[in-house]
Amino acid sequence: AVLCSMCGAWLSIWVGIRINAAENVVVEKIGQIGRYTMWILCAHSFEATVVPWNVLTVIAPEQTWTYCILKLVLRSIFVFMVCILLSKLGGNKHAGKNH
Repeated sequence: AVLCSMCGAWLSIWVGIRINAAENVVVEKIGQIGRYTMWILCAHSFEATVVPWNVLTVIAPEQTWTYCILKLVLRSIFVFMVCILLSKLGGNKHAGKNH
C-alpha cells in the first residue's frame, strides 16, 4: 500500500509538472483557479456559515433540482464576488505563472 501511494504521488507530481510546462489557455486558467484555491475555500467557509441559504425554500422546495441549481449558482456568484473583492483589496500578487 505504501509503495502504491508513493507511485501515485510521484505520478501526480510528474503529470502536474508536465501540465504546468505547457503553454495553453486552458492550462493557464486551471493554474489561476489553483492559485486562488485558499481564497475560494475561505469564501465558501464564510458563506456557508453566514448566509441563510434556507430562505431559498420560499422560491423552490428543498430537495429539488431547481433548489440545488439555484443554490449552486448563487453560492458560486458569492464566492466569485468575494475573490474579486479580495484581489482588489490585496493587489494582484498572483499575476504571473508559478507564483
